[in-house]
Order: sequence, then structure tokens, then C-alpha cells
Amino acid sequence: MDTRKRKATGCEEDYLEAILLLEDETGCARVNDLAHKIGVGKSAASLAVKALIAGHYVEHDSYGLIYLTEEGRRVAKAVRRNHCIFRDFLQARLLLPLEAADQNACRIEHVVSQDVIGRLVKYIEFTEACRLGGLKFNGRDFECPKKDTGECDVPLG
Repeated sequence: MDTRKRKATGCEEDYLEAILLLEDETGCARVNDLAHKIGVGKSAASLAVKALIAGHYVEHDSYGLIYLTEEGRRVAKAVRRNHCIFRDFLQARLLLPLEAADQNACRIEHVVSQDVIGRLVKYIEFTEACRLGGLKFNGRDFECPKKDTGECDVPLG
């Protein structure tokens, strides 16, 4: 028997993230609540839970409660972290409305490598460290608020 773990699909990651959010909000997750949170029917959510059980990401007890396994929780937290990084960046830096930032972050979080996420975090940290307010988006380009004045002492790169 092959004991290697398969990587969760983007759809499975969405379910894991939703289970984590339900646990945070209500203390537990059930198929009905999960279906409502994701916006699918109960049968679709039930099939997804079965796939997550097969992947060893969740356990489902006889009372209908869904529990994240250690691996499921690790994946769910990583997906949630990435989602928040992208949502916050899209909203704060690209000035997208919250709903649009949230929807786009949900799509981006599944396809971007950890290297890109790490670089984005460093970029955000750099721009926030600038004592002059960091780079700003003017609608077309990013620019330093003290462009060409020599006042900015934070090195680029």
C-alpha cells in the first residue's frame, strides 16, 4: 500500500479552510454547516468530506462532527494564512473592495508557490518599514511618496 500523502486539491483546500473557520466560529463543523459555508449542496459537501477522510485530512464521527487531523489543520492554517496575505494585499495596496479582494485571494491562494508568497510577504514588510509611508499605487504604477528627493533611506531590493 502506498503511504505517501497526496497533496490536497484546491477544492479540498477550500473545504479545509472552511472547516477551520467553522471551528473558530462555532467550535465544530458539520456537513450541513460546511455546505452552507462553501455554497454547495449537502451531497457535494458530503462527497468532499469523504475525499478529505480518504486523504487523512479530516475525521468524521458518528455524531456528524468533522474534525481536522493534524495534517488537515496544518494545511488549513497555511491556506488561511495565504488567503489573508493576498486579500489584505489586494485590498490595502491595490485598493480592491473587500469582496473583490476576498474572491481573488481565494483563487490565487491555490496556484501560487510558497516562494512567491514569501517574496510578497517580504515586499509588504519592506513597504511597511519605509518611514515615509511605503510605496503607493497611483492608479497605474507604484511610486515612493518621496520620489527623487533623496529622503528615503530604505534600500530597494
